Order: sequence, then structure tokens, then C-alpha cells
Amino acid sequence: MIEGEDHLDYVHVNTIFSLRESLFCITRYSIKERARGYSLPKPYSEVPSSMFLTMRLFRIVLENILLLRHPDIGALREPKPLAGMLRLDERATNLAPVLLSLQAKLGGFSERIQRIFKELFPSLGIRLHTKFGRVAILCEEDGLELPPSNIADGAIKLLSILTAIELKPSILLIDEIENSMHARMLEYVVDELDSLDIPVVVATHSPVVVDLVGSEKTIIYLFVEDTYGVGFHRHIISELVRI
Repeated sequence: MIEGEDHLDYVHVNTIFSLRESLFCITRYSIKERARGYSLPKPYSEVPSSMFLTMRLFRIVLENILLLRHPDIGALREPKPLAGMLRLDERATNLAPVLLSLQAKLGGFSERIQRIFKELFPSLGIRLHTKFGRVAILCEEDGLELPPSNIADGAIKLLSILTAIELKPSILLIDEIENSMHARMLEYVVDELDSLDIPVVVATHSPVVVDLVGSEKTIIYLFVEDTYGVGFHRHIISELVRI
């Protein structure tokens, strides 16, 4: 987890996705194509053929990274065109069609989504409504259907994070996880993230999240400005506690 003034916006995410584009440039040329005389653009022309398989596998990992920012609540409340997709937009604007695809794949909402919503929102029911080639997320509370504008932001944020988990990305990046979520919801989400077998990076300002994650898994980035411009210092929180 990262705590600091800037989140995943510039340094880390842009580095990751720039690297992904570089790997695409490298791995789109197969070993056979190189043998036939095709050449790679510099500076990739000197890459040994033996490294191509590793780079291709690395590219697959990078392409399956999922970045999730705070959901665009307004866009989520509008019906979306039906489209078979299993790639969640970083603002979760396509949450409804992604959930529909997952339902088709799993035969309904996943056990994880059903269990956590039952524990955190026991009177809230979630379903997908399809009409005229579009799909929308609808909720019912105590038997009363809620219009999209009345669905709690926290419920949408929770559903977005749980959906991202069900998509099984290679790496999951979440920016400002605490937005619209109270402490009990954060506790459930952190427990789920901690149980995953994939790397998870969370950016936060919340001391609640820091406490839940633990000092041994927390890194603080302090952004400072000096005579040479803007830089940053990296600290593991347990080291700061010892100081």
C-alpha cells in the first residue's frame, strides 16, 4: 500500500504502461519473422531471440494489470450498451456490462459478491436489468426498487472493487480506496485483498486503511520540492516508527 500526496497517477502507473507499450513493440515480431529478415526498430534490434518468450510472457502480465480509480458514479447510473466484455474501465463506467458477462460465465453473481453484500447491506438486493439492448444496475431495499440516483455511492464502490477482484487481474491497483467507504466496509475489502494470490497496490490517505493493512506492508511517499525541482522520498512506515 502507498500513502502519499500523489497516488498512482504519474510515476508508477505511467511507468508500467509505458513499459507495456515497449514490450508490445518488441514482442509483436516473432522469432520466425526475424529469421525471415524482418528487423526490429531501434533500440530493440539487439534483443536476443532467446529473450522473446520471457518478454511475451511479461507483456501478458502487464496487459492484465487492472487500475481502478474512484468510480464515475454519474456514468454508472446510466444504462450501458450490451457488450460482452471482461475488462473493467478504470472509472468502472462499464461495470454493468462487465457484471453481465461475469454472470453469464459464473451463472450468477459470485459467491464473494453475494456474501459481502449480504453482510454489509443485508436489506439491499442487486440485479441487472436489460432492455432495448442496454443493461443497468438496479437495487431493491426492503422490497422497494431504488432508482439509480438513490443507490449509495459506497455500494457502487464496493461492487466495483469486488468485480475487479473477480476478473482475476495479474496486478490490481486501487487509487483512493477509502473514498465513499466507511471503516467496516474497508475492513471487509482489505481482508479480501489480503487473501488474494496476486500483487495488490493501494494508494490512500486514510489512517484506517494503514491500520488495517499493517505497518510492514505500508510505504509512505513524501513528495518534496527543492532547488532541483520536485522529488520524492520513499519510507517504510515501520522504519519511521523506529525513528
